[in-house]
Amino acid sequence: MTISMSPPSGTPGTWSTTVSPGGSGTYRGIQSILLDLTGTGGTEGVWTDLMIDEQWNGGGSPPGNGTPVQNGAALRAIQAGQFPTNQSAVMTTNPVFNIWRGDWRPTSYSDRTVHFGLTNGTGNPSSQANRLIVRDPTANSTVFLGHGVDNFGAGLSIQIVPAPGYAAIIGSGALVAARRRRPPVQRGTGEEAP
Repeated sequence: MTISMSPPSGTPGTWSTTVSPGGSGTYRGIQSILLDLTGTGGTEGVWTDLMIDEQWNGGGSPPGNGTPVQNGAALRAIQAGQFPTNQSAVMTTNPVFNIWRGDWRPTSYSDRTVHFGLTNGTGNPSSQANRLIVRDPTANSTVFLGHGVDNFGAGLSIQIVPAPGYAAIIGSGALVAARRRRPPVQRGTGEEAP
């Protein structure tokens, strides 16, 4: 999973919440995310190797790798964040590549298209899944600005197809059945017709 913040770090801004004198300053970076990954189209399966980038673990133990629910059709509470004590400690990386990753194996390999999408995390007290860091223009303090607007993108669609070995077995069975239905081939005697 990749996340990004817009406007980018270093952009001056003014916000309606009062987080510093005048409600303005500089956007610095992403503070935290709390997301659910929800599947449709038959996404039941097994999740393994769920991992938050350790820089974004936020000091939590265990990190918010996500908890499989609905027979693996969804993951709840994927959490990542940073809690810097001053502005020089803020990670301003934007976008953040591979902040979370996991391996999903479907329960069934029947032919279909499945889709995974992100939503605001279950149990999140806010209506937004993110929180941002800004810089107070009058001090070098770290200020956590409420929440920005979420844009979860289009998600991810995956085409599930039967395994090649299974298709080959079905194909060879069809060939055998077709050979049995053909009439016997007449062979000539090798003599030329008069």
